[in-house]
Parts: sequence; C-alpha cells; structure tokens
Amino acid sequence: MFTEIQVALFNIVLHLVVSILGINLSKVYLNAAKSKGKDEITIKDTSVSLEQYFKCAVYSILIWAITFAITSLSLILSSFLMWISPLLFIILFICSFFIGGIISLYATFAITAILDQDYTAYEAISISFNLVKGSFWQVVLFGLSFIGWMILSGLTFGIAGIWVLPYMGVSFANYYFELYGEKLR
Repeated sequence: MFTEIQVALFNIVLHLVVSILGINLSKVYLNAAKSKGKDEITIKDTSVSLEQYFKCAVYSILIWAITFAITSLSLILSSFLMWISPLLFIILFICSFFIGGIISLYATFAITAILDQDYTAYEAISISFNLVKGSFWQVVLFGLSFIGWMILSGLTFGIAGIWVLPYMGVSFANYYFELYGEKLR
C-alpha cells in the first residue's frame, strides 16, 4: 500500500510537526511561569525564532547521538559478556537503558534554557547538567510526583491530559527557574 520511502517521509514530517509544537508549548509554559499568573499568554508569546528552532534541533540531535552511542556501547559490551555470564548480560542490558534515562534526565532543562536565555545547544546542555548536578534525586522525585496525574490521564484515555500536561509543563518551567536562581545567578 505505502512504500518504505513514503512511510519514512511521513515519519520525518510528523516528527518535525510534533517537535515544532513541542517547542512552542515549551515557550508557552516558560512564559506562563514567568508571568506567575498575572498576565494572559497570547499567540505572540508562543513565537519562537527560526534560530531557536535550529538550536533546539541541534540539541535534540546531540542528545540523541550521545544517548544512542552510550546505550549502544553498553549493549554491545553486555552482548559480549553474555558468553561469560547470562546474569551479567541481563544486568548490563537493563543498566544500559538506565544510562540513557540518566543522560536524558540531566538534559531535562536544556530546551527551556535555549528558549529562556537563547543559549547555544552546547551551552544549554552544559547549563542543564549544572542545574541537575547535586539535585539529581530532587529532580527525579519532582518528575515522579506527577505519576498519579499520568495514571489519571491514562485511565481517562488522555482526556485528563488536557489539564495535566500544561500543569506539568508550567511546573517544570517553575522548577527550572528555581534551580536556575539557586545555582546560576
């Protein structure tokens, strides 16, 4: 029905559209956190420059490449260890996914930093790592505090997500400002 090229092109276009929407939503959450509920958020507040889109794209590619490389290396290492000990293989296999998750967690605030202070992708990753360093478990617990809301969204087939996702987005933006104020100012 569809060729592989058509499916691949569709996936690329879909990824670009979702990425653009995600960047604009991050900008809305950032502006809502900055306004502290005093002002209305307008369409103008969602505008993101082409340069910022490009920086966000470069950031996404960098984080993907780093995470992919490290996870792949640990998977390759674990596959070699499978011959020595199957238990060691299972442990390293599971750990490889945690490593990718930890890298992603440390890079949590990079898009916000790009949109807030207009940093380059490399500077944003560095700032995100500095924000999370020393607060790793607080950031993990902060993210886990939304599990109940995520379960509620799942139980309502995503309908609760209409309210939960903006709440989470603004909460993470506020947390970014809190960490940024504590560590970098």
